[in-house]
Amino acid sequence: MSDHFNVVFSGEIIDGFSSSDVRQNFAKVFKIELHQAEKYFAGKTKTLKKEADHKTAYQIKSVMEKFGAVVELQPTIKPRTFTLDSISLEPIEGREKEGFKTTFEGEYSLQTKFSCPKCKFIQQQGGDCISCGIIFEKYLEKQNTEITTPDSSIRNQPKDRTDFSNLANPPIDNINKNALIAASIFAIVGAFIWKFIALVFDMEFGFIAWIIGGSVGFSAAYLGARGQKSGLICGTLAFVAIIGGKFMVYDAIINQSVNSVSIENASMGEEIELFRKKVEIYYDEVDSEQSKKVFIYENGYTEAETINNISESDLEYFDDAILPVFETFYDAKEEIDDFKTKLVDKFDDTNILALIFSNLYFLDFLFLFLGVTTAYRLADNGYQIFKV
Repeated sequence: MSDHFNVVFSGEIIDGFSSSDVRQNFAKVFKIELHQAEKYFAGKTKTLKKEADHKTAYQIKSVMEKFGAVVELQPTIKPRTFTLDSISLEPIEGREKEGFKTTFEGEYSLQTKFSCPKCKFIQQQGGDCISCGIIFEKYLEKQNTEITTPDSSIRNQPKDRTDFSNLANPPIDNINKNALIAASIFAIVGAFIWKFIALVFDMEFGFIAWIIGGSVGFSAAYLGARGQKSGLICGTLAFVAIIGGKFMVYDAIINQSVNSVSIENASMGEEIELFRKKVEIYYDEVDSEQSKKVFIYENGYTEAETINNISESDLEYFDDAILPVFETFYDAKEEIDDFKTKLVDKFDDTNILALIFSNLYFLDFLFLFLGVTTAYRLADNGYQIFKV
């Protein structure tokens, strides 16, 4: 397996990335003008770096894929070599006077003939080319140490202009529309799932917040979201989904309470209304002892079989036990009428968000934090998971 590669680029762009963004980031990474970068997107294959070692080649590939450029690593095969202390060759006719070395030391190929790396002239292995005159060792050394830059106008720039080790965090963001739509959908669905589980089980499970955050960030990263801006958007969506789910739970509980009170109040309302009519009849029609006896008899406040059989003790019981209740109810009847309205208004005035945050405890904050940060990290660093 080769441990050296040529880094090749043909202008291809990873699906989901903006063509203009990729070009701009290409120019930023290689520190060239945008019009110079355009040459590398013309569809022609260009070698960005020759004979790069394994670490450097894959570092370049990782950086470029991060901003959406498809890079190909082509293994280079070097001929096997061995060291000879001394080899004597027969002089080649016509080369003795030119100082051709017949005895030499160093690393040389087992091949007896090869092609000059510069002029491609086929000849026997030697120290220099019999056609163009280059010294092979120096030429190859220069080629191996040369850092290929994207444009001839900057070939002589300092090495650090293509030092990819300094580009671990290039200024790259890819806010993918489809990815953010998917993240928003997962956030909305997550909020409703939170509400459903809380109401069904009559309790909230903190780990659901973590799952919601992971779903939001994962969906965005899968569809190509990259960078801090995408991370911040997904983190915000996860936060809104979690708090939104809690909001719907509290709102549903309050509505259930109001409806329950309304039903109970409705059942009590019939009894209260009947009692109210008794009180009004008493105060409107009872003006003598006889009319009081009639009222007591008709409304069942005595066990006597006829009005005339109502005793003094029956009258005393009514005056001591029933009449005070009549008087109290009559004085408070307006408050009883307003009871339901005041109760509903009290629920309506409840600040649900304040209620939510006042009931957040350590585990609630922990899972809220995990959900939001998970969404952020997945969307920000998704390229490390989904490399194309």
